[in-house]
Amino acid sequence: MTDPQSGLPTDKLWTDGTAAVQTSTTNIGAYLWSTVAAEKLGIIDHAEAVERLDVTLTTLEGMER
Repeated sequence: MTDPQSGLPTDKLWTDGTAAVQTSTTNIGAYLWSTVAAEKLGIIDHAEAVERLDVTLTTLEGMER
């Protein structure tokens, strides 16, 4: 449920797979901790966790305040 380019999670996902563009700080935080938990549980490996977190954090760093 994340945008492949920005790494940001969507706020809404429709039954046809279409994702909303908007998100929230809560969604972003939940995605970050879910990524860490997925690595700790062995669902994804360390390299994938780092890549996912890097994409998301890079996007957030580039956003205007």
